[in-house]
Amino acid sequence: MYPSGLFSLQRDETYPYERYAYSVLSIASEAFHTQKLPLRMSVDFTQQGQTASPWIINASIEYQLENGEPVAFVFRMPALTPAILYLFTTAIITDFFDADRSKEFQKRPDTLRQRFLHFGQSVTVAIREYRAQGFAHAIRAAYEHLGLRISTFQRSSEDYNLLTMQMAYHEVAHGYLKQVTRKGSTKVETSAFELLADLVAVAWFYNHMIVNTPDTEEYRQFRRLKSHADSIFMNAMLTLRSQQALVILMAVAGAQRTGGAVSLAAGEIHPPGMQRFMLQHVMLYTLIASNFGNLLLPERLEALQKEWDDNLDTLVRAGVIPLKDIEAMLDTQQCDTIEAAANLIKELRVPELQRLVPTLRAVRDWLTDAIAGRRKR
Repeated sequence: MYPSGLFSLQRDETYPYERYAYSVLSIASEAFHTQKLPLRMSVDFTQQGQTASPWIINASIEYQLENGEPVAFVFRMPALTPAILYLFTTAIITDFFDADRSKEFQKRPDTLRQRFLHFGQSVTVAIREYRAQGFAHAIRAAYEHLGLRISTFQRSSEDYNLLTMQMAYHEVAHGYLKQVTRKGSTKVETSAFELLADLVAVAWFYNHMIVNTPDTEEYRQFRRLKSHADSIFMNAMLTLRSQQALVILMAVAGAQRTGGAVSLAAGEIHPPGMQRFMLQHVMLYTLIASNFGNLLLPERLEALQKEWDDNLDTLVRAGVIPLKDIEAMLDTQQCDTIEAAANLIKELRVPELQRLVPTLRAVRDWLTDAIAGRRKR
């Protein structure tokens, strides 16, 4: 269900809504079928919760139950959120991963902070126009504030698609894991389900972006690449970048909650954002290295990790990832959450994550040792 004013807008203004809906429904149909879940589902950009504003960066899944079993699913996103995510992509993400601009941000992190301010101004414009004249005027005014054109769409549409695909996969994963039918979940187990939804989404994203890379001349010509190894490397790079785009977005969403200060803290039921980000990265990089190491060779694997490290360093120096959010991982409760996640994988027999259990327990042990070492100081 779309806001009534959407289709008075231009193609680049409707795309964020259509694309998120497509990402949700394309993966949900397959995932829910394998779990014998009902295929009655919809994507709704029109309904807000009692406390949610139309511009809050959030996505959710809701269930319709009969006799304790789900019979239909509704995937919700606030009315202005897809447009705000597109503004975020064009103002920050596309240039952050551009080879020349990224070097500038590394040398002068303050220029990246200026991008965030510019993006925030465009959101303020959208909110003001939404209150004054409604939905369509809000989107048009925000686009005009950033000077967005069709040429911008051609440059940023793939970045937007990959960012929101991860968000869609996460929400679908909650349904796929049948969390709604579980009775008496503890706070720790609820947080563990968030980790599981993250990691199932990573598995699906990895399959879509890397495993399913066509090994054809037509594909290589389209992407202007010379070999299948080049294709895998490029798609691996895009996938890792998209993970970082997601953690940057989480920090922006945190700024909405705090009233301006970026934060990866995510409330009581979500694990610390940095912990979620690190676990997703460990899983994705391990899948790439273990399954495509013969194609990529050590120097390309090192290049993937180096860019990831350099980008993370830039984000920390720019204040996008505060040091207190990194330190938040060193909490004994997070060790309990990771252990609960490993146990749930075994109990629920999640096929995508079975091989990840030893890695999760290794991360738990590493955190336990790090916490113990910190206490001795």
